Parts: sequence; C-alpha cells; structure tokens
Amino acid sequence: MKFRIGSASTALDLTERLLDLDGCVYLGSRAELDCVVDTENYAMRAAGVILRHRTVRRKDVVSMLITLKIAGPAASAGNQRFQDHEEIEFEADGSERAFRASSHISELVDRLAGIGVEVPSAPLDTRAWLTALRAQIGTLRVRALLEKRRTVYKGEGWEVCLDRFPSPMGSFAEIEATDPDTLLRIAGLLRLDADESDARTYGKILGELNAHLPDPLTRIALFDESWSDLATVLELTGS
Repeated sequence: MKFRIGSASTALDLTERLLDLDGCVYLGSRAELDCVVDTENYAMRAAGVILRHRTVRRKDVVSMLITLKIAGPAASAGNQRFQDHEEIEFEADGSERAFRASSHISELVDRLAGIGVEVPSAPLDTRAWLTALRAQIGTLRVRALLEKRRTVYKGEGWEVCLDRFPSPMGSFAEIEATDPDTLLRIAGLLRLDADESDARTYGKILGELNAHLPDPLTRIALFDESWSDLATVLELTGS
C-alpha cells in the first residue's frame, strides 16, 4: 500500500509512530535508481510482469538488485487499495545464488511473456544491464527510470519505506507485507486511512503526473538532470 506524504511534519509523525511499534527496527537510508524496461511492443507489461534493475547506494557501498514482479489476482482485478504480486529478487553479485535466481527469473519471463532472455547475474550498472538485454531482445522501451531517497523500517512480517522522489512525485510511505490483514493492521497503527491508499506502481503514478510530456519523459524522474548515463539509456532504449 502507498500513501502520499504531504509535508515534512507528516513524515516526522510517521517516523515517531513507526519507532513506537513493537519490534520495529530502523534499517537505515539509501539512494536508489530503478530502471524498468520492456520490449518494443511492451510484451512484459501485457503479461503482467515487471523486470527491474535497481542500483542501491549506501554511503560508499553500491549494490545491484534484480527484481521480477508478477501481478497477482488482486492487481488483475483492479483492486485499488493494495498491490498483490509475487516478487523474486536477488543481489547481482556474480555468486552461485545469484546465478540460480537469475536463471529462475529468465525461465519465468520466457514462460509468462514469451521472451527468451538470459538475465545477467553479474553486478552490471544500468548502462551495462541495458546493453546486455538489448543484445538479446533487440529494441527496448523505458517503462520507468526513477530515482528516490528511501528510509526503511522493518517488523515481523512487514516493512515500511519512506520514499522521497524528485518533482513532481513528492514523498510516499509504502507498506509491504505478506498478507492483506497485516497491511491493514500496520496502516491502522500508523493512523493511515486504507481508503486513501494508492495501489499504482511508482512508474504509473509518475506517468500520469507527466502525461502532458512526450514519451519517454513521462516515466523519468531524476534528482540530477545531468545524470551522465541518461543520454545513453535513451539511446539504448530507442527513445
């Protein structure tokens, strides 16, 4: 579940409520850059899957996370209160574990979307990741290129992220859990109204806010507009 944070005071209140929850652990803050691409005809979107490359920066430590999201029944039914999906994620560090996870994701992408691709398990940056996919798939399209500052709190069976995005996105609180009852319970403890939650992906929220812009700018939000790889990403995705 996602909830818009309208002010700094609201964010502070949420932080205080989180730290008051039994078993809540503060996991720190980090910068994240998400890159979601698709085939030229958006075959993955049509199949209800998202393949995401994420660069995570914690001070001087940089890691790469690869995630496959598969839409669940609630998402398919248009549920407006929360997203329901299966999520498979691994750290791309070239290890045997990463190789097994990447092979599993590759099999799922082929089975669900009909796309034959070997998802890299090596720690590739955004540019190298796109280059590797393009060599196998051909023309790519940008579904989202999003940068955010994320602060994470975790409890038993749940996680809350306070996310700050560049304009026009603003800030959000995102609750993740393994079942709807836990989602609603944590939202209630944080005094968040479930009827005001947003079940859209961040990419879709940004796309609708930027609907007046030409593609692919509708799905791009970066804190630093001079990000050195932006031109390369647009070139690699035929944008």
